Amino acid sequence: MRKRVAHLSAVVTIAVAMLLTSCSGNAAGENQSDTAAVPGASQAPDSANDKSPAPQGDYAFGAGREDIARAIEKAFSSQNAKATWEDDLFVLSLDGDAEGAMAGYMQCQTLTHLLNEDDVTAIQFPNGTVMCVDALAE
Repeated sequence: MRKRVAHLSAVVTIAVAMLLTSCSGNAAGENQSDTAAVPGASQAPDSANDKSPAPQGDYAFGAGREDIARAIEKAFSSQNAKATWEDDLFVLSLDGDAEGAMAGYMQCQTLTHLLNEDDVTAIQFPNGTVMCVDALAE
């Protein structure tokens, strides 16, 4: 069972990575230089035109709090997920059962790879809330 959970955790982590990296690109045409449309305008060397956006957040893949919440929500969308920050508590609300033997384990395992070590995380099910520190301790 733990191998399956580890595999699912890896799949969700990869999905979040893909969501974050695909959203980080600019809209069509934004990377084009304004001087390229003007005949005879000089252009800086290629290295000066390479303006890749620097990571702006403190979370996985350079994401900020809202970006990582949005990506995690999309990754767990098959479970009707809603991800929110309540001050310094990250809450992932989704379908499921808080009373199950492995309640929240897979989700918490995944969140440990995406959030910061000092973030407090909880999984909220319709019938209760599981704190990740408790789910991962078992």
